[in-house]
Amino acid sequence: MGLFENIHDYVGKEEMREIGEAGLELGDEPLEFLGKTSKNRVKKMTKLALKRAKDRRQRVQFLTDRILGLKSEEFVADVLDDRKFQMTPTDFCFVVKWVGQSSWQRSLVVYEWLNLRHWYSPNARMLATILSVLGKANQEALAVEIFARAEPAAGNTVQVYNAMMGVYARTGRFGKVQELLDLMRSRGCEPDLVSFNT
Repeated sequence: MGLFENIHDYVGKEEMREIGEAGLELGDEPLEFLGKTSKNRVKKMTKLALKRAKDRRQRVQFLTDRILGLKSEEFVADVLDDRKFQMTPTDFCFVVKWVGQSSWQRSLVVYEWLNLRHWYSPNARMLATILSVLGKANQEALAVEIFARAEPAAGNTVQVYNAMMGVYARTGRFGKVQELLDLMRSRGCEPDLVSFNT
């Protein structure tokens, strides 16, 4: 393969989307199937782009491990304030998600810490991530509060509405899911396949 490596050997679907959004060096190569060239393209990345993706995973994993390794009397904010490297908003998204797999409370603290920083502006992806974490932890009331508080700023996207519909669906409140779907349409936000599968 020379300078290119197959991306799917190293990076998951979500990270692939992030790498594409970050504008890293991606190449296309025709897909060969049974000796025929397909019209579909396989995403390939240069070694530099692979290294950047690996560095991101290492930064996120390091910070996640430090947060989850805290004792009950230690503060998450101290770990976040004391980090030794620059983190992107996407990195923080992964931290919230990975910490949330073990502790929704600490994940919520990371989210709130970010919202208190003057250099950070909340985005739809982060909002969808924390709503998903809270939905999986059956914390509907907190998810509703965060959604209501953030909706005017970053909430009018399909991703956020889908995450909130997922929260309601996990608790069996399908009437609320339908209301949110109708609200989404009335605000000019077009539902996607995920919206209908929720």
